[in-house]
Amino acid sequence: MAFRTLRRRGLCQTLFGRALPLLAFLCAAAPAGAVSVASPEPSVAVAKTWWPEQYNVWTPLGWPDHYFKFAVLYNGTVLSVPATPERYHPHSHQWAGEDFQLTFCSSADGRPYKLPETPGRSNLREWDGGLGIQSWDFSHAAPLLQTQWRSKDGVVVRASMFAHLEGAGPVETALEAHYLRIRLEVIYVDEYYHPETWSVSAMLTQACLGHKDFHKIAPEISVMPAKAVFPKALTMAPAASGNGKDYVLTLPDGLVRLGVKAGDGDGPRISLSGEAGGRYDLCLTFPAKVGETAELILPSLPQKPDVFAREAALGFEDALAESDAFWTTQRPSGEAVFDVPEEDINRMVEANLRYTPVISEKDYRTGEYSYLSGTWCYDALWATPASMVFGMFLDPMGRFDLTERYTDIYARYQGTEVAKGPSYQLHPGFFSVPPHVESVDWMSDHGAIMYQVATHGLISGDKPFIDKWTEPLVKACDFIVDNSLAEHPGIPGLLPAAWASDEEVPLQAVWNIAWCYKGMTETVRLLERIGHPRAAEFQRFLVAYKERFQKAYRQICAEGPKWTDEKGQVRFRPPAELVPPETGSRHQAAGRAAGHTSMTDAFYLDTGPLCLVWAGLMEADDPIMQDVAAFFREGPNWHLRKPLPWSLDRPVLEHEMSSCEPCYSFNVFHSWKLGDRQRYLEGMYSLLVGSTSQNTYISCEHRSGIQGTQFSFPLGFHLARLAVIDDRIEPGSLHLLRFCPLAWLDSSRPARFQGIATELGRVNLQLQLSQDGKTLLVDFALAPGQPAATLRAPERVILHIPPVPGLKTVRINGRNHLARKDIELTF
Repeated sequence: MAFRTLRRRGLCQTLFGRALPLLAFLCAAAPAGAVSVASPEPSVAVAKTWWPEQYNVWTPLGWPDHYFKFAVLYNGTVLSVPATPERYHPHSHQWAGEDFQLTFCSSADGRPYKLPETPGRSNLREWDGGLGIQSWDFSHAAPLLQTQWRSKDGVVVRASMFAHLEGAGPVETALEAHYLRIRLEVIYVDEYYHPETWSVSAMLTQACLGHKDFHKIAPEISVMPAKAVFPKALTMAPAASGNGKDYVLTLPDGLVRLGVKAGDGDGPRISLSGEAGGRYDLCLTFPAKVGETAELILPSLPQKPDVFAREAALGFEDALAESDAFWTTQRPSGEAVFDVPEEDINRMVEANLRYTPVISEKDYRTGEYSYLSGTWCYDALWATPASMVFGMFLDPMGRFDLTERYTDIYARYQGTEVAKGPSYQLHPGFFSVPPHVESVDWMSDHGAIMYQVATHGLISGDKPFIDKWTEPLVKACDFIVDNSLAEHPGIPGLLPAAWASDEEVPLQAVWNIAWCYKGMTETVRLLERIGHPRAAEFQRFLVAYKERFQKAYRQICAEGPKWTDEKGQVRFRPPAELVPPETGSRHQAAGRAAGHTSMTDAFYLDTGPLCLVWAGLMEADDPIMQDVAAFFREGPNWHLRKPLPWSLDRPVLEHEMSSCEPCYSFNVFHSWKLGDRQRYLEGMYSLLVGSTSQNTYISCEHRSGIQGTQFSFPLGFHLARLAVIDDRIEPGSLHLLRFCPLAWLDSSRPARFQGIATELGRVNLQLQLSQDGKTLLVDFALAPGQPAATLRAPERVILHIPPVPGLKTVRINGRNHLARKDIELTF
């Protein structure tokens, strides 16, 4: 391998010199004797000063692909809700009424929480402020979630929770006996003063939590006292083990709803109070000594005594060992390594690799595997953000097995639904979400599914997968071509109006056009890769499609609304749709202009023109795109911003992240294209730190609102991956370290990227600073054994020099180069 230097060009990184001297103080200190880069640029430590931990976080726990999941709130409250209400997840509706909630209270007196006396709904945050202390125990292969309950009275109790399946194997029916194992343990007792005993009470009710918008502040978790009842009688009796320390809580039909196991110490006193039609309170009172434990065993559905007894016979550690062994088998040898000096990012990657199969399910009726959008609030599939989980995260991490498992369902239902728009008819190429897991039905889903499938083919190079999906992808292209060229009321030659957001109004929306263009673009690239005879035909269509769109959109923008910036300059305010809607929204708000609802403003950012650069329909330096990005960064919406903004207020880009749904912060691709290092990293770190829980790393849909999803992390990871290994900025070439954060360059430990899957093969890359900080040590190689039939070697590999203060030398695979110009690696 040889090297030569290159002059910097437009796609090289640009370091903006915005002075932020405070950041050096805020950055985490390096170990003694180590050299790390203190820089006025974004990092995890800096981003945490912008974005405090979110309120109202809940985190999913469960067995991979099981039909039922558990949701654990920030305060340790456990929800088991097997039946999703309303129209979602209809196959679950037979279990309506089987939901169960454990609300814990750790105290000296053993008294449980008092329910709000206000009828209707009350804000859960009134109980505890909406924040908790949680973490993952990453020493275990199985997801082991820990919640601490601290008290001024001198005792700390920790709840450790994990899911366990009887037999600890892959699901078959997906209805197998499924449990949440909960260990309660005294982990700290203050030596100055503490009570002699300590209690943990669990209020046992049906699920009495929900979501409500309180005074247009944010979607909050609400408490509904009227639902905080348990309609059936619960009876506590000694368990079949006969040791006198274990108990079961049974229903009138003899089924076990909950089990209690005393620990190995002195053991807690256990009592149950309450009555059917009210609430029950289970109280466990421990000696206030470190190491005192007890365990609760919660089945997702009530179990027969003999079935439950088999589970209870396993101790906590034995069950955890079984779960660890199973989860270890779920991590294939082809999984990539993404390991950087910022430990929070490593933990985000690890947690989200576990989340995907837990959030997913095997449908017990159809036997089909499907990814879901989340838990508790989102037990359904929204294909648009789901495609980002696979194309932007799992595939680059080499988890091809998960992508293929949860993509297959789309082929089975292709052509079975009609797109939600007046001009559409049943078409054999239309991709949609199966009705039994449908969440929303946007036209963008069609393009997103194409993107998911084609991206996987391009990155994996899996010929059997490509062969299987070639014809469905061709038919999906035909759907776009046929409907675009058919006569319809909108702009001719572009996709006609269809649903594009939760407003459920057919629109000839740029969002739908962009996603379908992106999906078809990736598909055509795959078809070209395999030499498909229709690739050239579809490519010609895409060229004409882009020309038609730009011609129409430029005219619409020239004649359409404008906005005035602080300097008095009149600028474009490009619309989110090409033609005004013909019908009103069911969300139409009183006093607003026709077609303008409480969602319209927020969705103008999230489903509006910012996505056009990512899709490839517009360039980032186009005045229209520059003006719309500036509108959200500095425009009039900032004048209307409240001290406590609501997620559906007029949106802004705050530290380059959407104030509505962070996962649609496509503005960062503007910075990616323009080489704007500061804004790129600001957006990347905002997504990683500001849109995921800093405790459990689960993503939000809205900050402090809808949690329990993976919506936003994949985009943040995608940006982190492109920052160091970019196979997209210049087709056919690899660009290394183009936006590499300075926080990832450290002398005490390397940053390692092993087996990262790209369209140009798997990449191994390792980075570390020398002890004196003057030399950057780089080890780079293309991993061997690439499937040459479908993947190609890079035409060029360009290593960009990071802006490290005082950097003199770059040593690549043992050979030194001056750190002045970009370096091209030639083979």
